[in-house]
Amino acid sequence: MTAGLIASACVVLLLVLLLRAVRALWEDQYRDESDSSYRRAAWIPMILLLCLFGGALANYGWQAVQVHAPNQHPALQVSATCKKGVWTFTAEGRVERITRDLRLRGGRDVRLRLKAGKHATEFFVPGLGLKKRLDPNEVATLSFRPPSPTDSDEAALYRSVCLHHCRGKEAVRPFLVVIEAPRGILAF
Repeated sequence: MTAGLIASACVVLLLVLLLRAVRALWEDQYRDESDSSYRRAAWIPMILLLCLFGGALANYGWQAVQVHAPNQHPALQVSATCKKGVWTFTAEGRVERITRDLRLRGGRDVRLRLKAGKHATEFFVPGLGLKKRLDPNEVATLSFRPPSPTDSDEAALYRSVCLHHCRGKEAVRPFLVVIEAPRGILAF
C-alpha cells in the first residue's frame, strides 16, 4: 500500500510539472521570437521526458495494483470439523496438520466448509459475524473476508462463543480465529 501511495504522489508531481511546462510554453508563444526560441527548444524535450516517465510510472502502478488485488486470488478453502464439541481446522492445498485454532490472513476471501459430527452443534464467532447451527452430520458453507489488521506486526483475535450447545459432554469448546496482516510490499 505504501508503494502505491508513493507511485500516486509521483504521478501527481509529474502532472503538476507537465502543466507548468505547458503553461510556460503557452506564454512563450506571445513573446518576442528571438527571446523565446531557446526556451521553446528546452521545454519540448522536457515535456516529452515527463510524459515518458509519467506513463512508465502509471503503468508500473497499475500492474502492481492488478497483481496484488485481493479479488484476483482464489478463496482459501478451509475445512472445519466438529467432533465431540471440538472444532478442528485444515486448510486445503496446504501441507499442515489439523489445528485447534483457525489462522488466516486478512483481506483474502475464505470459504469455510463446516461439518458436524454425530451430534448437533454450532459455529459462532460474533466478532466476524459468523453464525451457523448444524444438525448431526450436516455440512454447510460460510464465505467471508476477514478484515486485515492495520499494522503488519499485529494480529486480530476473535473468540468463538457458545449459544445453544454449552452443557454436557458434547458441549462446544471455544476456539480462536487469529487474523494476521498480509505480508509483502503492497499488502492489503
